[in-house]
Amino acid sequence: MAMTEEDVLHVFERAAGIMLPNSHVELLLADSSKAHLRMVTRIPKPDSYSPKQVENPIDPVIPDPQKDAYCPVGTPKDCIAVRLRPISYLYDSQAIDACPQLLFKKDSAKRVLCNPISVAGQIVGVIYIEMESTEQAGEQIAFSSNTLATHLGNRLGLIRAMESAQRAAMVDSLTGLFNRRSLEDHAAAWLQEGKSFSLVLTDIDHFKKLNDSFNHSVGDHALKSFARALQNSCRANDVIARIGGEEFVILLANLGAEGAVGTMERFRKVLPDFLTKTGSPPLTASFGIVDSNCGYTLTDMIKMVDEALYKAKDAGRDRIVVANPAVCGTVKQV
Repeated sequence: MAMTEEDVLHVFERAAGIMLPNSHVELLLADSSKAHLRMVTRIPKPDSYSPKQVENPIDPVIPDPQKDAYCPVGTPKDCIAVRLRPISYLYDSQAIDACPQLLFKKDSAKRVLCNPISVAGQIVGVIYIEMESTEQAGEQIAFSSNTLATHLGNRLGLIRAMESAQRAAMVDSLTGLFNRRSLEDHAAAWLQEGKSFSLVLTDIDHFKKLNDSFNHSVGDHALKSFARALQNSCRANDVIARIGGEEFVILLANLGAEGAVGTMERFRKVLPDFLTKTGSPPLTASFGIVDSNCGYTLTDMIKMVDEALYKAKDAGRDRIVVANPAVCGTVKQV
């Protein structure tokens, strides 16, 4: 039933407390770069065992990897369980064939089980368990750990696949910005909430000529540089989308037309230097702006801002035209 990775970890904490009641358990997962293993949660061994603690597992704690981790492994390549893939059952942490990461445990020999976690055939983490010393307890813990790892890997894989598909449906693959569908969803939601914003439509000037003069790879690089420049010029709560070709739309939250003009003027000033730094050919853009306070529907706003952009192009490009919200259908040049 878990729908997020956070929910998955919470269920894991509860399940590990019940299934591995007298063991110290740590869950390590690879980060997005897959270069590091990080302890994301731990269930410490209780001071004393009782049936009550099995029914009500220890409340999960927020671990400090520097102080609390029993397993010191930091990267997937340093973890034997990740490298070998099957369950690595280490009877004695001080034995000659034990994981070298466990040699730091000078206090006493430990029985340790490390169970890799697989998502879509790739090892993404490991369950580290320090257990009781009896053979029977070890067999039961190995079985429980394998069950936990299987369910954890299956659910993480499903959630990550769903998130990846959702991102692909919302994001422009070239620039990483939102796509038209996402833009329309955001704009419609803001209008329904009565949120004040300005809608900006911008189009790169003479983009076809740029593609013809160079090649499509240079054109793609210019589009990505333009997108990054927009991101640098806008705020975190603004919405930026590429809606096709060389056309971009920006929703500037809590800004009227005057504020939107100021933002886009600043963008125009920094754009040449940014393009030079990123190795893109020089280019300019034209802008149309409409204020949500005009009270029109999203369809009306898009029509008005499209007319404003056309006026900017017709007047010579490389300029901003604002659709006047007070008088339907009129525009003024800035």
